[in-house]
Amino acid sequence: MKVIKFFFLAVFAGMMFASCNQMNCEDCNHGTPQVSNVTFTECNNEMPTNRADNNVVVVFTNAGVNITHYGLEVHCDFDTVLVTQNFHNGILNITEIGDPADARCLCYTDVSYTISGIFQNNVDSIVINGNVVWTAGQQNTPTFEGAWSGTFIDMCSSVWTLYVGKIIFSKNLYFGDGDRFEAPAFRSSGTFLVNGNTVTFTNTEFTPADWAQYYALVSEYTYRFNADTLYIERMNQNRAFVYKLTKQN
Repeated sequence: MKVIKFFFLAVFAGMMFASCNQMNCEDCNHGTPQVSNVTFTECNNEMPTNRADNNVVVVFTNAGVNITHYGLEVHCDFDTVLVTQNFHNGILNITEIGDPADARCLCYTDVSYTISGIFQNNVDSIVINGNVVWTAGQQNTPTFEGAWSGTFIDMCSSVWTLYVGKIIFSKNLYFGDGDRFEAPAFRSSGTFLVNGNTVTFTNTEFTPADWAQYYALVSEYTYRFNADTLYIERMNQNRAFVYKLTKQN
């Protein structure tokens, strides 16, 4: 009788294991988080001041989390960036170190990487080199509703910062109003839908059309609130587009 029980237990365990492999979902065991796809730019002697207060872009995916850190301080002789992580009690603690670190001079690099097996529902905060760069509470309040203005930052090999005249969010509609040479919102309008930490824009109108590919609020972005500032961010390979907006009274 015991043999039969053990047989059925073994069969049941095998079925559960196979089912888990077939599901390929977040309920199954994804294994230990791993750092991969580490890339970095060459040494830059100066860190642009407009990166100083918004220099980390965090994007969660179905496979884990993608992180881009702009302006990591390293020694001038570095030839790689070592990234390690530890995830415990909802805190993702990351260490980024330029290696080697023997030179007396310092410079800055932009580093990007992926950490697999890290999912937003399980993360309370992300800490990089001792600094909190993301918290789950950033998505809770406030809301998009109202008029906002600020800057648009195009982070690539060089950094472009453009002034945003005004963006108004009302219910599920948005309106961008600004001068051609000052605002990437220019003359734009459309609809938007907030879902979790993402916001999807559907443009109905954008002028001028030749700027729309990069600067129009269209497609899916991640967003986060930091005090009175709203960040709307989108990654395109190694290029980041960031709206940094402050609510108007």
